[in-house]
Amino acid sequence: MWSQRKIFDVILNTDYNSFLSLETNANNREVKHYFSKEIQHKANISSNQLKHWTIAGVISPAKPVRGTGRMHQYDHQNLIEVMICRELNKYSINYVVMNDLIKYLRKKELNFSFTIPSYDRPDPLEIKKSLTLYEFIKIYYQSAEIFLTLSKDPRIPNIIDQDEYRVDISFDSDDLSDILQHCPSIVLISLSRLIEEAGVFFKED
Repeated sequence: MWSQRKIFDVILNTDYNSFLSLETNANNREVKHYFSKEIQHKANISSNQLKHWTIAGVISPAKPVRGTGRMHQYDHQNLIEVMICRELNKYSINYVVMNDLIKYLRKKELNFSFTIPSYDRPDPLEIKKSLTLYEFIKIYYQSAEIFLTLSKDPRIPNIIDQDEYRVDISFDSDDLSDILQHCPSIVLISLSRLIEEAGVFFKED
């Protein structure tokens, strides 16, 4: 279902040792969890929306439960996923497209090329890593501009072989501006804004 991966270039304003410590620090911290009402409040959605997306399998709670009187627990990744669904819902994007996209972002590893300033040699370091989008957000996100685009226009780049829409992720606002000029009907979602709206991934130490 998924098409050929492309490489996402990311420039970090940090040294090599700090770069190495980012992953260690993220792995040693506890991700936030929420009950349904907290998710509804933070994402500004209704209880029916969250219920429908969960029942349809679009949203998979981090700690699902069975039986009456017990509540699912959602993690911070779920919160961002719910916010993405909220934005897609504004454009009447159906559950099939939502499901394909959320699964892609949750499971598919993307190719990243990190450029790190090198203070003891003339050329910067370039480090390549394969990460899911959420792994990147948890470990390396530093107010990067990340955009999600959906369109039926065949000229739009495509990372998901989805029957109805062509879907792409962009870390380059210049490329995005060019696309928007030629394809005004495109659905554009700022993942950066949703990440900022959701807040930090981890519990306070």
